[in-house]
Amino acid sequence: YLKPNIFVIFDNVITTNPDIEKKWVVVPAAAPTDLGNNVLKITNGDEALWIKRLLPLSASVDLSASQIAVVPTQKATQAFFLHIMQAVESKKGSKQVIANDATVVVEGDGFLVKVGNYKMRFSKDGGFEWIGGLPKTP
Repeated sequence: YLKPNIFVIFDNVITTNPDIEKKWVVVPAAAPTDLGNNVLKITNGDEALWIKRLLPLSASVDLSASQIAVVPTQKATQAFFLHIMQAVESKKGSKQVIANDATVVVEGDGFLVKVGNYKMRFSKDGGFEWIGGLPKTP
């Protein structure tokens, strides 16, 4: 959780059989809108939730008013799901949202994540390291 309104979700799913479907699911409060570039927006009244998918790099995404389902296109025994979510007033445009500019870089056995000026590293075995950063001031 990055105050005041950003959430970083990292899930590591491991199975013994690569044919078992790995799926990341969100039940939205309203129908999501696909904004392209792995960015979704859910508007519900005066509030909106922006969701940026960083991992998996290649996935099928099923969008409906009842669920958002992300399934990696490549079969494997391990799947990583990394999403950045930011809650904002629905009237605010994309310039006010830093979640949609988030990036991830594979570094050895982990992932370096940048969200605005924030930096953090997730390891493939579940570890976490805060690298730092402060929010940009307007």
